[in-house]
Amino acid sequence: MKVDVLIFSKDRACQLDLLLSSIRDLVSGLGTVTVIYLSTEEQFTRAYDICKLEHPTVEFLAESDFRSETLSWLSSSSREASVMMLVDDIVFKEKIDFAVIAQIIAQNPQTLCYSPRLGLHLTDCYAMDTTQPVPQGTTQGEYFLWSWPSAQLDWNYMFSVDGHVFRRSEIFSWVSHLSFNNPNTFESAMQEIPRKFALSHLCISHIVSRLLNIPMNRVQSTYLNRCENISHVELNDSYLEGKRLDNAKYVGVMNKSCHVSLPAEWRQS
Repeated sequence: MKVDVLIFSKDRACQLDLLLSSIRDLVSGLGTVTVIYLSTEEQFTRAYDICKLEHPTVEFLAESDFRSETLSWLSSSSREASVMMLVDDIVFKEKIDFAVIAQIIAQNPQTLCYSPRLGLHLTDCYAMDTTQPVPQGTTQGEYFLWSWPSAQLDWNYMFSVDGHVFRRSEIFSWVSHLSFNNPNTFESAMQEIPRKFALSHLCISHIVSRLLNIPMNRVQSTYLNRCENISHVELNDSYLEGKRLDNAKYVGVMNKSCHVSLPAEWRQS
């Protein structure tokens, strides 16, 4: 029993490499890891070609029809019972065994999902640039359980593409009727799910979050999400020159928000 992962990436092989390296070093219990990637210029394509070579166990799929490819992945009968979606500016910062998470999801049908991005230290919301209350809930060992409909901001935002583990059959049934054409419109469309379906109110996370999102830049104009000003073009140039972001530099970060402004940290050559 494992968790299959689908990662969305656009023009950011350098940041994708950081995520994949953190998975390699900190994460166990995954089944297949698939990347649907979009490259808009030749230099980005070259960077993805390098990333493919350096991460040979990862399946790379060049995007041609985002909705069709996403739904096809989710509907495949060869998938594990539990799945997770990620975006390419995420990094894992703590060890995690997703085989344990898959078992928890299977044995607790009253839970909606597991969130690796939430933890009791999440008192700020970067996206809205405000503080957020940690909801009342129950701790069980290293885990925290809470009712997401009565929570606020990130603690209430379960339908995102940056790190929640769902039962594959459920998430596919919820999203198969939605209209979307990229990760941002996909996440926006998923906000309709709580309005249309009767959902479990209970969610689970670790007390300490397992991953964080480093919003170094924005590579789409559909939604002007808050981000920093670290050029994805310059990162790509550095990647092509042989530099690699150092996932070890982000291990153990005790972030206050799911998204954290952190510098690009390079490995020592």
